[in-house]
Amino acid sequence: MKYSFMVLGMAFLLLLTACSNPSIGIMPTNTTVLVEQQGSSNLITQDFLFAIQTGEIPGAYIIHKFGANDAVGNTLEPITTSGFYRTPTNATSLEVVSDSINDVYGGSGAWRILIIGLNASGHEVQEEVLMNGTTPNPLTNTYLRVYRAYITESGTYATQTVGSHVGTLTIQETGGGQIWSQIGLPDGFPAGQTEIGAYTTPKGFNCFILKKVISVNAAKTADVYFFQRQNITDNNTPYSTMRLVEKHIGLSNTFEITSRSAITMFPELTDIGYLGHTHTGTAEVSVEFELVCLDNVMYPMQ
Repeated sequence: MKYSFMVLGMAFLLLLTACSNPSIGIMPTNTTVLVEQQGSSNLITQDFLFAIQTGEIPGAYIIHKFGANDAVGNTLEPITTSGFYRTPTNATSLEVVSDSINDVYGGSGAWRILIIGLNASGHEVQEEVLMNGTTPNPLTNTYLRVYRAYITESGTYATQTVGSHVGTLTIQETGGGQIWSQIGLPDGFPAGQTEIGAYTTPKGFNCFILKKVISVNAAKTADVYFFQRQNITDNNTPYSTMRLVEKHIGLSNTFEITSRSAITMFPELTDIGYLGHTHTGTAEVSVEFELVCLDNVMYPMQ
């Protein structure tokens, strides 16, 4: 996207008072400035990011997303454990199930799982669901997107040799339909949470990407593409396009971009995420990215 660093600067300058040695006007008076100026760019300090994480900045949050796909082939697919990031136009009824009878409330595996995503209007919702082994248990909410899930209770005190679930947990459409996401056993050890290299900005927030890391296992190469699609709740033509943000060709080992100023802004209700493919064989690919998100009423973009 063609947003300059000044776009992010405008968002954060809304937080500042007009004094020459500014402080955050919405924070306690003993809190120091968290945005530095350098030339024409406004840079985010680590103190500012720490203040968001500790809840000192109203209407702001940071999310760290990571995903992995252990068998990326020669056809483009999402960098997620399941190989899917579902993007329906209507909210969908879902259920969760394991392929092990031990992942059941009272058993030796997973007891409860927390699922986080967006509802029909695009607002973030979450719910905790009891596991019922190999019998699917329905979710209460319907979902446009699911971008994170993790186990919250287990029947086993996990160690370096024994994890918190026994089988692969699958979030799927009601009635055994399409798979949305999975909590798997990478390298044979329970992960305890999904690995989804994608995110959708919730209704009411603009998000700015600060950091990206892409890894491909040694001796393999992969092409990795970073896409966005805005206005996910607009179901009438003409639709907003799915558009390439960045393309990385022939990656091997680890590639990282870290910036003290925002690389790109993504407005509310925007899908963002990674797709990848190899030229020959399969490869293990993992991605990480970090976003700072601001309430778009408290901090409107000019």
